[in-house]
Amino acid sequence: MVGLPQYFDASTVEPNQPYEPIPAGDYVAQITSSEMVDNSAGTGQYLQLEFTVLQGECAGRKVVDRLNLVNPNPKAVEIAYGDLSAICHAVNVPGVNDSMELHGKPLTVSVKVKSYKDGDETKYSNEVKGYSPAAGVGAVPPQAQPQIQQPPAQPAPTTQTQTPPPAHPGAGAGQQAAAPNFQQQSASPQQQAGGMPPAPPPQQAGAPAGVPPWQQQQG
Repeated sequence: MVGLPQYFDASTVEPNQPYEPIPAGDYVAQITSSEMVDNSAGTGQYLQLEFTVLQGECAGRKVVDRLNLVNPNPKAVEIAYGDLSAICHAVNVPGVNDSMELHGKPLTVSVKVKSYKDGDETKYSNEVKGYSPAAGVGAVPPQAQPQIQQPPAQPAPTTQTQTPPPAHPGAGAGQQAAAPNFQQQSASPQQQAGGMPPAPPPQQAGAPAGVPPWQQQQG
């Protein structure tokens, strides 16, 4: 009898279904899990990659591949690093220090179905044949160029016309105000000093006193 760490309620967990390999073909998938695992002989390690299918009827299904990165067999190591290079090229990552850098990047995984013996029973599993880019899927969009604020358009300069001076209140329509007469007789210094008005123009000889010049008769 072995006690569980805590009470388990099976109604809260979806039961696993019997494993069935997915049909052979090419699938758009992404790496969702990775880890270094010791091999069964204890002589090396392999990088175990779990791929999750993204499209089609098999969306959500898993495919596993193992890359023998540490192994006493040089040929096995050569094949493993060739597959790792194919994955890097497929997801457009030139180099990695950590397998996490490959996660979540869509690529095409070519899968086949292989058979194997489990005692007297023949079973089937998936095996990854190769990797290639996923055309049109997961492509990084070009970086948006910043929108440059254009200055508001300046209105075209208008030609200002000189406004004529207002007409004299007593002038007819269209007539301009009379220009000031700068030829008027100026006052003498004595008149300017005493505030005396300028002297009237001299009368013609023989004209009666007190008669305006324009009413005097011509002799």
